[in-house]
Amino acid sequence: MTPPYITSMGWILFMQKKGLLQQLVPAAAGCEKNFFTRGGLVLVMSLHVFPFMLTMLKNAMLNIPSSLEEAGAVFGAGFGTRMRKIFLPLLSGNYAIGALLVFVKTLSEYGTPSTLGRRIGFEVFTTAPTS
Repeated sequence: MTPPYITSMGWILFMQKKGLLQQLVPAAAGCEKNFFTRGGLVLVMSLHVFPFMLTMLKNAMLNIPSSLEEAGAVFGAGFGTRMRKIFLPLLSGNYAIGALLVFVKTLSEYGTPSTLGRRIGFEVFTTAPTS
């Protein structure tokens, strides 16, 4: 639950040239070019909001009765079939709610795009200049 500014600054310090990653793993020299791109921005924002989705899905999985999966196994359904026909449909509602929560959180986030996005020269909705 750290603020986005702190998370972004930590990633910048970790991944920058001669940063902590290159000090710990000298063979990682040159990987900062890949990090300071749109993909790196997406990675940092995804890692920041991932716990919200994880919490939603974990609670949903814990509330699924094990008897449903056992009934599928008794009637001869394989693991993949049980996942596709029993488990995933029961998670779809919570997944949709979690996706909406992550979308709104990402849309309203200012810290990561302002610190990391401006460094890479990429403006997003929350940091775009107004006309």
